[in-house]
Amino acid sequence: MPAAGDDPAIVDAWSTTKREFQNGNELLEPECAEDLAELYASFQLPDGNGDAAGLLGVDMDTVVEWLRIWPEDSSFCLEDLTLRTHVNAVTGDKLFYWNYGLGGNDHGTYHFLLAGKPRSSAVHVISNSDGDISFLGQSYDKFVSIEAWPKPESEDAHEAWARQVKGLIDFYQRVEKKDDYDQDAYEDMFRHNSTPVDVARFPVDDGED
Repeated sequence: MPAAGDDPAIVDAWSTTKREFQNGNELLEPECAEDLAELYASFQLPDGNGDAAGLLGVDMDTVVEWLRIWPEDSSFCLEDLTLRTHVNAVTGDKLFYWNYGLGGNDHGTYHFLLAGKPRSSAVHVISNSDGDISFLGQSYDKFVSIEAWPKPESEDAHEAWARQVKGLIDFYQRVEKKDDYDQDAYEDMFRHNSTPVDVARFPVDDGED
């Protein structure tokens, strides 16, 4: 792994793997226990999508029962379910993006995990509610601040971490501003499920608000 503090391309160092869950029993497999715990917890937060999904306040045992018969039975009302795992090749940090449909609309949550930390310590930083990107917090701006994000213990890693997180904030602010870049060369660059990139490389149109 390269020395993080010396790599100017850290905000472009993200790669993505994708898993689509075809049925609820896939999510109930032992190797997905941490995935299930994270997804369930996201539905229990006021800033998550639990209310829209009818899962806010529903206990885990009930959710497990519903998953066993999903999608044939719609008690677990997600129309589809995909987990994208973005990994930074420089820092090793991860951003998990849960994406699902509700009522024909796009929803999901983003969870940031420092390299070397247990999955249970991943922090829910952003929600996608019907296509609207919101940074969590009372005024939907807590995680617009770099200092709100989980920080590595080693001071030697702080510079790279700050550049990486600033890049993520800039990217998702741009996603919220415009889903898809309007030039053919960058078609679909800013879709909600895109791998994060350095938005400083892309000019902003004079006519954009």
